[in-house]
Formats: sequence, C-alpha cells, structure tokens
Amino acid sequence: MVVLLFLSVIALVGLALHFMQEAITRQEFSLMIAGTLISAASAGIVGVYLLIGHSVTDRLHGAQEQVAIENAYESIRWYVDIEAQAQEPNSVFLSDSSTK
Repeated sequence: MVVLLFLSVIALVGLALHFMQEAITRQEFSLMIAGTLISAASAGIVGVYLLIGHSVTDRLHGAQEQVAIENAYESIRWYVDIEAQAQEPNSVFLSDSSTK
C-alpha cells in the first residue's frame, strides 16, 4: 500500500514538473497553475496518509492498553477473591466460638 502511494505521488510530482516546464517553454500560465495544483494535491495525499496512519496507530495502541487494563483488573479480582476465601473460615470460626 505504501509503495503504491509512493509511486503515485512520484508520478504526480513528475507530471506537475512536466506541466511547469511546458508552461515556461510555451509561455502559458494555465499549465503553470495546473502543475501547482497537481503538486498541492500530491502533498495533500501524503498529508492525509500521515494523519490517518497516526490515527490508526493510536487507536490500535489504545485497544492494546485497554486489554492490558482489563487483564490487570482480572488479576486484582482473582487476588481479592482468594483473600476473601482465606478470611472466610476465620470469620465463621469466630462467630461459632462466640455463640457457644
């Protein structure tokens, strides 16, 4: 995908430079404007690709962090359940001794 994008941007810049060169030789301002617009479009393509690439990367890292947080909560719940089970017989023993 990146290679295809890179090749298309290179082709657009080459076309823009060709238009600008022809504009100078033919003394036509419209070809110079066309070259400038094509250059701006290729720069926009690269800019959008970079912005979306960072956005997708951030979202993927956020999802991985969410999974890590959920795993941490599960381990804490497991530890708390074990502690509760370990303390449960003591409370039963104390309540049994007070009733006798």
